Formats: sequence, structure tokens, C-alpha cells
Amino acid sequence: MILLLIELAILAAFVGFGIRDGAWGAFIRAWNVVFAGLLATNFFEPAARFLEGTIGSEWTYFYDFPAFWGIFAVSMVILHTLTAVMSRVAMKLNLYLDRTFAVLSALSSAVIFNSLLLFSLHFAPLGPAPFGVPLVNDSGLPLGQRWGQIARTMSRGSLSRSVSSADEAEKYGDEIAAFPGRNNIFEVYQKRQEALKSQVDGGSGFKAAGAEER
Repeated sequence: MILLLIELAILAAFVGFGIRDGAWGAFIRAWNVVFAGLLATNFFEPAARFLEGTIGSEWTYFYDFPAFWGIFAVSMVILHTLTAVMSRVAMKLNLYLDRTFAVLSALSSAVIFNSLLLFSLHFAPLGPAPFGVPLVNDSGLPLGQRWGQIARTMSRGSLSRSVSSADEAEKYGDEIAAFPGRNNIFEVYQKRQEALKSQVDGGSGFKAAGAEER
């Protein structure tokens, strides 16, 4: 219920901003959210490892979530600034068309952002069932599957790249460096969440003496 209320609040916020900014602004924001999400997905693990090496590995379970949203926030600010400079004049539409497309673009932004939120819960320090919702359901589908599908489509499409070495080819198990890689990110973080839960349930707290690798 809490997670649903958060998603509805995000939806309402995006629709409100969309109506305020019009169709053109809402359309650009939707794509900014996509690209910021892709950047965060690509670089949050290296950022988390950097924090781990700088601050200490005992707080390993707490680095991934802020790293993801920190990169997303910085990327959104940069993309918003660039698109605002490059597109100073908004496309003019009939009022009703403008409102219609503004709401549609805002809904798209909200769906994408909520998909990112669900994806990020896989590495939040909340255990395998954040807000009472299991990260992997009875059918084996991960909570963040929707964003996973978007990232996979983009990484195999226009934003794809070929692997650059034999080691990288083994890592991805393909000629293309496609999401989620050979070591499925959802499975990797599920193991980390279960290890965290076992650690907390065992009375050892949140500090990790040794954690599952990311």
C-alpha cells in the first residue's frame, strides 16, 4: 500500500508539471528521464564500488541506492540545462492538443520514473521485501522488470555497443554488451538482499563483515 501511494504521488506530480510546462516541455522531460535512468543504471555500480573503497566496505549495502539516485539527479540537472538552452522556443499547439499531449507525455514520464523506483528497490538496504512487496514474485519475475526491459531494449538497439575484449564477451555472454549481462543484476542483488536479511535477523546489524559481490 505504501509503495502504491508513493507511485500515485509521483504520477500526480508529473501530471502537474506536465500541465504547467505544456506538451513540449513534458515531452523533453520524458526523454530526459529515460537517458538519466540509463546513465544511472550504467554507472551506479562503479560509483558504489568507489564509495566502498573510500568510506569502507562495512556499509556496502548502503552505497548502491544513493549512488543510483545521485547519478540520476546529476544527470537530470545536466540534461535539463542542456535541453533548456538548446530549445528556448516551445512548439506551439492548439490548447486542447497541448494539454492532451502534455498529459500523455507526463504519464509516460511517471511510468518510467516509477519503473526506475521499483528497479532501485532491488539494491536499497530494505531486504528482499521492501514495503512488504517481494522483490521477486512467486512467478520469478523481479519487481524492476519493467525498467529492465527498457534498459535491455535500449542496450540492444540504437545505444548498443560491441564487446571490446574476450573478458568482456565472457562477462556479457554475447557479442553485444547488453543489459542485464551474463550475471543477471536482479539475481546478484537478490542474493545481497537475502544476505542482508540473514545478517540483520541474526543480530549482526547492518554492518557487513563480508557481503555477496555485486
